[in-house]
Amino acid sequence: MGATTIVREPPVRGGSRAIVGMGKETAMADVAYCMKCREKREFTGSLTTLKNGRPALQGTCPVCGTKLTKILGMDAAKAMGWKAP
Repeated sequence: MGATTIVREPPVRGGSRAIVGMGKETAMADVAYCMKCREKREFTGSLTTLKNGRPALQGTCPVCGTKLTKILGMDAAKAMGWKAP
């Protein structure tokens, strides 16, 4: 039997990309794991602050509509214009 080669795509990495013209806050496009689809999905979300004070991007999955939340680090959030509460 011959050996089978499995080719995998590299993981999607990188910062968020700003999308101009989406309401008061600038919408950000980023990648988060969808718990319902069980896959990483690119979504458009807005920069928000969680109850515990952490910055996050929140949006919906483009495939199933489930709410997606990507918690950000302080440095990345401040680079996007997030202000600490």
